[in-house]
Amino acid sequence: MTTKNLQEEANKRVKALKAELVPKADALAKVKNYEECEEVLVRGKTQFQIHPSMDEHFIVAFGKKEFVVNMDGFVKLCRLVGVPATYVRKIPHDLLFPHLSYWLGDGDVGAKGFIRGGTDKDGRQMIAGFAKEDVYYYPLSRIFEQVDKVNDQYLVEGLEDITWRNSTFGVVFPQFEYDVEKKDVQEGDFLYGGIKFKNSLLGEFPLKISAFLLTLSCLNGMVSVDEVYTFNRKSGFEGQDIWMSDSIRQSMGVLKAEVEKVQKLVEIPISNETIPPYISHIFDQMAINQKSREAILTKIMERNPRNLYQLMNAITETAHSIENRGEVMAIQSLGGFVTSHSVSCGKCKRPF
Repeated sequence: MTTKNLQEEANKRVKALKAELVPKADALAKVKNYEECEEVLVRGKTQFQIHPSMDEHFIVAFGKKEFVVNMDGFVKLCRLVGVPATYVRKIPHDLLFPHLSYWLGDGDVGAKGFIRGGTDKDGRQMIAGFAKEDVYYYPLSRIFEQVDKVNDQYLVEGLEDITWRNSTFGVVFPQFEYDVEKKDVQEGDFLYGGIKFKNSLLGEFPLKISAFLLTLSCLNGMVSVDEVYTFNRKSGFEGQDIWMSDSIRQSMGVLKAEVEKVQKLVEIPISNETIPPYISHIFDQMAINQKSREAILTKIMERNPRNLYQLMNAITETAHSIENRGEVMAIQSLGGFVTSHSVSCGKCKRPF
C-alpha cells in the first residue's frame, strides 16, 4: 500500500472516530453548564415541605428564601446529616422533616447546595445537588485546560450523560493510534490512547486519573488499573493544577506499555473450560456487582472468545448496555485488569 493510500486510510479512521466522539469545543460548552452556578450554604434554621405540584420534589426554606430540590438531592442532604438513604423513602415525611430541621438547626451540620438554571412556577430556584461544606471540586473546564497544556488535539467520550453525582469522562488522542497487529484480531482493530477522569462534582468519590484505550472497531473502552492518580478533594490543596498536569503526563507516558499488554493478550488462548474459573477470579478481585456479572457473562456467551484479547473486548463491550456510570467505569477497569494481571501457563499458555 502506498504512502498516499496509508494516509487516506488513516484519515478515514480519524473521521470514524470523530463521528462517534465529541469535539473539545462542544464538550467545554456542556461542562460550563455545571460550573456557572451559584453555591448556597444550607445551615441553621431550615424548613421542609413536599412540593405541591412537582412529584418527588421538595421545598427547602432557609435564609429567608425557598428552593426546590428533587428526590436525589433530598436523599443526599439526608445522608449528609446522618440519615441513611434506605430510611428516606420508608419514613413518613411528616416524621422525617423535623429531624432534618433539628440537625441542620443546631449549627453543627451544614451542606453546600448548587443552584442550577430554571425555577418552578412560583419562581423558586432549583438546587441540583448537595455536597459536604468542605468539599472542593476541581472544575471540569480546568481539567480540559490542563490536558491542553500537554496535548490539545483530542476528542471527548462519555459526556452525553454526565450528572452532578457522576461526571466521569475520557479524552482520546487521535494521533496516539496503535494497530493491534496480531492474528485472530478483527480487521481494522486500532487502539487509541487517552485518559479517563473518574469524577464527581458532589464529591461522592475521589477524582481519579487513569490511562485509557479505546478500540475503533467497536468503541470499547479499557481503563488501566496500574496507573491511577487520586486527589481526595478535601478543601483542595496547594498546587492542584501542577498535580493535575503531572498526573496527565504520567498517564500518557504509560499508553505504549498498555498497548503492548493488550497485544500480548492475543497470544493467550482460552476455552469453555478455562473461562469460568478465570472470570470468577477477576470478578472477585475487582468486586464486580451481580448485575454486571450477569451482563458480562451473557456477552461472553454471545461472543465465544478464543483468546484473552477477545475476552477483554467482550467484557468492555458490555459497558455499552449499562446505564449506571459507576458500573461502566468498573467494567472498563475490569478490562484493564485483564491486560495487567494475566499470566499464562508456560506449557499450554492458558490463563490463570
